[in-house]
Amino acid sequence: MNLYNYTLGDPINSNDPTGLATTPTCGNAGFSFNGVYQGTISQIMAGTSNQAILAQTMYTESGHGAGVDVTDEEYAIGAVLMNRWEFVNKNWYLFSAPVAAGSQPVSTAGWGTAGDSISSIAENPNQFAVYQTNANGSVSLTSSAQKNLNSAIGSSATSSGCEDLAWALTLSYGMWGERNDGNPLYLYNGDVLTGFNSFNPPHGSEPYVQPVASFGDGNEFYGVPDSYVSATIPPPVRRPGRPGRPIPAPPRPPR
Repeated sequence: MNLYNYTLGDPINSNDPTGLATTPTCGNAGFSFNGVYQGTISQIMAGTSNQAILAQTMYTESGHGAGVDVTDEEYAIGAVLMNRWEFVNKNWYLFSAPVAAGSQPVSTAGWGTAGDSISSIAENPNQFAVYQTNANGSVSLTSSAQKNLNSAIGSSATSSGCEDLAWALTLSYGMWGERNDGNPLYLYNGDVLTGFNSFNPPHGSEPYVQPVASFGDGNEFYGVPDSYVSATIPPPVRRPGRPGRPIPAPPRPPR
């Protein structure tokens, strides 16, 4: 008699939450984007690609309880990260008021470093609560965030947690692939998303930043109208100069 018949003896790659049929775990499920196979979810999430970093941030920063609109919240988190990538790389400039001649962009220091990577922007303990700086200077997910991610990876491939993680991956591949396709900025409710937090009560990090949406958990998202962003820095205001002296008439030739 087989004394360990659960999931046909393969509990690493399969589970049986109903006791009726063996199903693959979320991590063992394959993931494709635009018809191209990218690997299993475990393989992708174990890597250090920009898409994996985006997806893990989207998943661990969003709520997954009852009453949370996970799909919209994961989109909003990814939108904040990609908008910040655009501002840090100076493809776009952020202003504290409608852009006009003489406007100067606000500083995005602390959001990350320029370059073709999302890691310094997403994996930023000073900006996002799911990351921590370790004793050796490296950055990793906090223990609670890692536990939540591992729970989704180890769940059934048909679980809601796996669906949320797969959606985060789909968004991350799509958004990262679009970054150089016209350098898009992402909006929600008509505003360019720039940040979010879970303070109680929620508040914007800057006076001009206004609440955009909440999706059923502690995160409140913030943004600015699209009139507050520009792909260029406007020219300075021209001040009127002093009136010039009259030009003397040329001397008349002698008769």
